[in-house]
Amino acid sequence: MSRSLADIIPPSKRKIAEAPVESLPIPPKNKFPYKLVIVTLGVVLVVFVSLFFIRTAEVRIAPASINVPINTTLYASSEGNDLTFRAITVEKTIEKTVRAEGVREVNEPARGVITVFNEQETAQRLVRNTRFETREGLVFRASDSIVIPAGSAQNPGKVTVEVIASENGERFNIAPTSFTLPGLRGSALFEKVYARSEKAMTGGFSGARPVIDESQESEERSALQNELRGLLLEETKNTLKEGEVFFEPLTTLSYQSSFSNTELEGNVVMQEKGTMTALVFSNEGLGQAIMRNVDQSYMGEPLFLSRSETLTTALVEGEIRETSSTIGFSIEGEAGITWVIDSEKIAGTLAGRSRDAARTLLSEMPEVDDKFSIILRPFWEQSFPKESEDIKIIVKE
Repeated sequence: MSRSLADIIPPSKRKIAEAPVESLPIPPKNKFPYKLVIVTLGVVLVVFVSLFFIRTAEVRIAPASINVPINTTLYASSEGNDLTFRAITVEKTIEKTVRAEGVREVNEPARGVITVFNEQETAQRLVRNTRFETREGLVFRASDSIVIPAGSAQNPGKVTVEVIASENGERFNIAPTSFTLPGLRGSALFEKVYARSEKAMTGGFSGARPVIDESQESEERSALQNELRGLLLEETKNTLKEGEVFFEPLTTLSYQSSFSNTELEGNVVMQEKGTMTALVFSNEGLGQAIMRNVDQSYMGEPLFLSRSETLTTALVEGEIRETSSTIGFSIEGEAGITWVIDSEKIAGTLAGRSRDAARTLLSEMPEVDDKFSIILRPFWEQSFPKESEDIKIIVKE
């Protein structure tokens, strides 16, 4: 058998052929993120400049509050520059159905409230039982004497008064209407003094009606009136404007008892109408009046009555009516007084001042509580910016 050269050469002497190697791709060189670094440095620079080179100031303060003991008499008027008040009136009617005890002949007059106007330049007094007549000739009489303030044709004086029908019966249960005064007919006053009603007259009745025992009625009326009192007090509170206060002893409350003419077999519908008139004060005006009374050094700085729950009051002069012009009332207890912060004024006062001077000024301001803080930027700055717009006043409640 013939052999090849490969068969003759020993295996140890043979050359081993190298396997071909695949070439791998060469990764690209990393580029330095110049843009990102520049943007980051820019942001850091802006923040640094804002924090350390732009001058700003921040003052954190709270309004000063004190509790003031008082026991004195204050006087107020419906108009003026000192302590003033306004009168508000609220009404509410509630019903209760009770079991009737029998039937009885009943005769009752209708009644309601009218507003009397006066266009004269002088006040007009009207006595009790003054007659007011509708266009249809129905006559109602005033239940009390009244004085109508002076006025004009454009702005007449006015006052409200309860009127009672001159006769019993349902035909006097009329809708709102206008009235003249028969007693003034033929005089110049007939056109200048007149009246209008805003609500219907009610309660007029003549005939047989289910009734209840008098003792039971008295008990039920008392319960209805107690309920009405609470409802009217709540209604008065809801009628107040922001920053106003009233005291229950400086209110009047009247009740009008009646029965509904609605026929419910074997039952009686009791009605109770309550009318409350309250004298209302602004917290600011009352707070300043209290401070003028108890602190001779008070210079009229803005403040308000912030706590009145412990105060007791009583009317000592005047009347509580919608037309009341002046009153006097006693006030006793401990009043909470809080000053009003004027941020713009304080910023203007501190502008350009040193830190130490600002501390002294703030501690001397009666409206500022002793606990306050001052932050000046940049941190090495020891005086306030010259422009008050660069001073931020933060008022803590």
